[in-house]
Amino acid sequence: MEIHKALLVGMNRKNLRQSDVANKLGVARPVVHNWVTGNTSPTGENLVNLINFLEIHDLIFPEKFAEKKDKHVTRLEIEAVWYKMESLRETVEKMQKQLDELKPSK
Repeated sequence: MEIHKALLVGMNRKNLRQSDVANKLGVARPVVHNWVTGNTSPTGENLVNLINFLEIHDLIFPEKFAEKKDKHVTRLEIEAVWYKMESLRETVEKMQKQLDELKPSK
């Protein structure tokens, strides 16, 4: 599940508003708004805190959650997923650059 969708599910499960999440994490409410709309993604410490606070481990790591009795995800697991996401982003950017280079110039 995409992170922004998991955040919405977690907030609904706990009956939380964006301002509640913002206050808990010490960020501005517009930051949380951007996360839940998918405009931006939480990173690092905010991502770890969101997953644990909203208890959305089952949504972010469904394969791990099925295997684990402990619902808390380790920082190492979060970082591994983050690095995969960054690697995919870099690959997409490279592919876009290659496509741009193939376009005929006007």
